Amino acid sequence: MNWEVTQMDVKNAFLHGDLTEVVYMKQPAGFVDKSRPDHVCLLHKAIYGLKQAPRAWFDKFSSYLLEFGFICSIKDPSLFVYSRNKDVIMLLLYVDDMIITGNNSEAMAKFKQNLSGQFRMKYLGQMAYFLGIQPHKAAGQGELFENPKYFRSLAGKFQYLTLTRPDIQFAVNFICQKMHQPSVSDFNLLKRVLRYIKGTITMGINFARNTDFVLRAYSDSNYAGCPYT
Repeated sequence: MNWEVTQMDVKNAFLHGDLTEVVYMKQPAGFVDKSRPDHVCLLHKAIYGLKQAPRAWFDKFSSYLLEFGFICSIKDPSLFVYSRNKDVIMLLLYVDDMIITGNNSEAMAKFKQNLSGQFRMKYLGQMAYFLGIQPHKAAGQGELFENPKYFRSLAGKFQYLTLTRPDIQFAVNFICQKMHQPSVSDFNLLKRVLRYIKGTITMGINFARNTDFVLRAYSDSNYAGCPYT
């Protein structure tokens, strides 16, 4: 719809959060009271490293948006929509990064000014790269690759390679969808697969003479099974 999309982030976002429960912490190194070394600190605000910090920050920021007049999307709690008369503003939040778009530049400017008065904001300009998404100015794929025949030749070789390298199956399938009219961005993805192949040329699954006849499946994902990450 040709709306302006700007990107902003919040400086020291987690330090803005207000705690709604009692939290104590040990005196930080370098700031220990020598006369009372066994005492602890009572936190009034959230700090980095605190488990409650992300929730406290989100609660404070979302409360501000709701007071301003935004409505939180039911489908996606990270999306906030402001609609007054004919003015529409949309804000998508990811931790302390956000993108803002709307149909009225003046309304957006007024909102961003109000936002900067509440939080320490950093203006990053027009959206360039956000959560793996890179917008293009052209309506299509962006700048076209100058040698599509060479692109198709490499992509075809990848297809043969997937017979013995199933780990690149998804990436090759994605690249082959771009063979008709590849862009420079598509060629960069192709080169990324090439670099991956070069870096893993000595890796593989070995079947020796004494290998048993048990069927095994291999995956590079543990489906969020790690309790720490």
